Amino acid sequence: MNYLVKWFIVVLLCSSPFFLNASVTYDLHFSPSELNFERKGDYDIVSIKGISFMNEVGKPMLPVKYLNLIIHQGTRAHSVDLKIHSSYEIPGDYNIHPAQPYIRIGEDSTFIPPDLSIYNSNSSYPYKKVKILRTGNFAGNSIATIAFYPLQYRPASGELTFYTDVTITLDVRPSGSTESRPIQRTPNSYRIYKNMLYSIVDNEWDIPGYCWKPSIVENTYTADSKQIIPSSPYIIITADSLEDAFSPFAEWLTRKGIEAHTISVSEILAAYPGGDPVSGIVDDAGSIRAFLKDGYEGGLLQWALLGGDEDIVPVRYGYNKICDNWPSFDFLIPTDLYYADIHGNWNSDMDTLFGEFFNNGPPAFTVFGKCNFPLTRGWDMKVKNNYAYVAGGKNGLCIIDLSDSTSPYVISSLPLKDSANAQAISIEGDYLHVAANNYGLRIVNISNPNYPEEIGAAPIDGI
Repeated sequence: MNYLVKWFIVVLLCSSPFFLNASVTYDLHFSPSELNFERKGDYDIVSIKGISFMNEVGKPMLPVKYLNLIIHQGTRAHSVDLKIHSSYEIPGDYNIHPAQPYIRIGEDSTFIPPDLSIYNSNSSYPYKKVKILRTGNFAGNSIATIAFYPLQYRPASGELTFYTDVTITLDVRPSGSTESRPIQRTPNSYRIYKNMLYSIVDNEWDIPGYCWKPSIVENTYTADSKQIIPSSPYIIITADSLEDAFSPFAEWLTRKGIEAHTISVSEILAAYPGGDPVSGIVDDAGSIRAFLKDGYEGGLLQWALLGGDEDIVPVRYGYNKICDNWPSFDFLIPTDLYYADIHGNWNSDMDTLFGEFFNNGPPAFTVFGKCNFPLTRGWDMKVKNNYAYVAGGKNGLCIIDLSDSTSPYVISSLPLKDSANAQAISIEGDYLHVAANNYGLRIVNISNPNYPEEIGAAPIDGI
């Protein structure tokens, strides 16, 4: 019997990831042909095709490669190691441009000088070649985000080292926390989420071994047996008085192969009177979030349509992290991202401001990251490579770096000349074509998205 017990314990330990440390490896290769050199005033900008820049204001603006690596379920990134296979010194003497804050529409730019504690030193910058940024969760999958810095700079001597061939090894440990994950999915829903996972993760060959596999079930919802936990992939949340108006849309979706149904706000509030248990926020918006969380984890919920304005569907106001003044109502932004993020704590510091970036931490969104941009309204948007270009009407243009899909950020903005209204945009090569209503057509050079430049205009009336 003792031998049997010992054998059972060995099998249990060897089969459970919670008792073992594990690692994930990723190889990175760069070519000298991917480097681009640009001179701006007294400074040099060295970029690498397809990756973004470090953006710590006043510090050297060097390229950074973000990696999203799927890791074992129930684990978190613990430490990271780098093995360098090849590198070389880039010929020349460089004065790397210090990173600048983005400029809000309507504000004058003020050059932030270099941080002399770095620029007067000959220590390598950044000090670490690779680091762990975070471990997040997407549809039940643990994903670690890593930053690798392929260039190291010694400011006092102006030397640059380019690491062209490296292997990153990520050590993972048990997370010790319960992750939000769906128990079941319809075949179509599972296919969509898996395709999204492949589009997010860089080590896609590890997905079959590490990804969360919910039970695959057919939809069980029927109109005569409405359940409070969503049992169809698509729900429409609205007022009792509007359910009939949304029913034809739900029926159309169902005919197209996406099972959908409506549910009223009053039904949800009656079933979930306790608000949001994750954030400890007891109000109507918190109750709707709790309902969506149960639908995501225990039902088949994939999409939710909020049918009505704030007087119909309760809204969450999130604190705008880019404002300069201490909060007033003007800086509390209504955001449905609260409903998309079903497991992030929006009030970990227990104050009255929800969704603060620094105090509460960035919400761990189920699907997307978020980015506050300095435009009153986005009229049009186009995406090229890792950048989103947003037309903001009279506020001009805004460019967002999407390299790290969990943390997009604004890298530049450009008010058009003559205060022209940017209403629609298209991209052709390194040029952005902007339809500016009565101000005609404007041409913007976006060869360097950090420094867009308006280079031409055609006075075409009313486009």
